[in-house]
Amino acid sequence: MIYEEYIKILKSRFSKHFHINTDVEILGEKVDFQAKFSQVSGRTFVTQNDIIDRYENYENCYIKYIPELDLAKATMYTEFLKNIVNETVNPSQDHMSTYITGVILTNNVDPETIYFINNFKFSKVYSFYLKGWCDIRLICVNLETQEVISNKHGKKVKEAYKLTS
Repeated sequence: MIYEEYIKILKSRFSKHFHINTDVEILGEKVDFQAKFSQVSGRTFVTQNDIIDRYENYENCYIKYIPELDLAKATMYTEFLKNIVNETVNPSQDHMSTYITGVILTNNVDPETIYFINNFKFSKVYSFYLKGWCDIRLICVNLETQEVISNKHGKKVKEAYKLTS
């Protein structure tokens, strides 16, 4: 599948729930596609002004095209995602969770890199979970073989990145 076609498919999938930006530079790194989602939920007692509790959930997707993916490039991209967590996640009293989803689109990936992606783990807990947590989901989409590779956290959303609609 061609890169431009796949980006068009992703835009149509994300457009209902996500705020989409294209060709964005974040922390000095160029990203082809960025999608942001936020949800604020809460419980009230009698009226809407009597708030018992509220919580915020966020998901930020960063999609980058790397034609030939090797271990060094995958490691650099995961370091970029870790920097995003440190720079952009702002845990507050109402923060529940933030998911940073890093998606790499590629035409070729070697077995060593597949192993790295499958075993990549990153979670950060804020104030013993009182201010929530953050997980990085790492997904690699091979446009040539139409294979989707992900880490453990990414398996939950892996279906959304499959090439067949």
